[in-house]
Amino acid sequence: MKAITLHHPWAWAIAHAGKNIENREWTRDYAQRAGLFDLVQGKERIAIHGGSAPREGDNAGYRDFLQQLAGLNQVLKSGKLTARGKRALKAWKAQHRLQHPGVEKIHRNALITPGIVAVVTIERVEEDRRGFMPSVWAMPGQLNLVLTDVVTLPEPIACTGAQGFWELPADVATQVTRLDQEIRDFPPKCPHCQSRNTVLDEIFLSGWECVCSDCHKTFLWHDHFHAGDDE
Repeated sequence: MKAITLHHPWAWAIAHAGKNIENREWTRDYAQRAGLFDLVQGKERIAIHGGSAPREGDNAGYRDFLQQLAGLNQVLKSGKLTARGKRALKAWKAQHRLQHPGVEKIHRNALITPGIVAVVTIERVEEDRRGFMPSVWAMPGQLNLVLTDVVTLPEPIACTGAQGFWELPADVATQVTRLDQEIRDFPPKCPHCQSRNTVLDEIFLSGWECVCSDCHKTFLWHDHFHAGDDE
């Protein structure tokens, strides 16, 4: 499985805030050599990796993180998150007992998530076309990698990253692939009648309350979070 490393807090944003675009200052020639278009054509699953944690303090790495954090906060407070983004952020905030729309009330280090945090498919690549932006997360003048079928892992999986697309170590790839397949086995199965005709109803600190459309019983689903695609 291929992976791509992101600066913080953007790995967190893909996993927990519905960021459905990864922006790259790549030329098409470089993207071709990096294998981007082959990954798109093959609909391959890609691991999202948060890079090394910046050292807190007055240094270039942490100042850049704070600058990126300001951009993230602007998007979160814009009111333009997709349905998938709202569901993902609501689930994360419920876990952390948070209700504020932005990130001012969140300890900034909670948004630093080194390791493999999610798995995605790159559906297509968009370019700046007369000001058209495919998402609030898209940056003009860059290649916009449109992400779909985002699966958030229960916990980050430790792994050292690299530039461009890189291959996960075999043991990590096995673990990530297994979790990805388990979480994509969605919607959750009703423990009462084994039906998958179930609906996510309400989010609590302990997980999602689901309703079975067949037996009409409720159950709590909390193992993982599958953001799904935008409605």
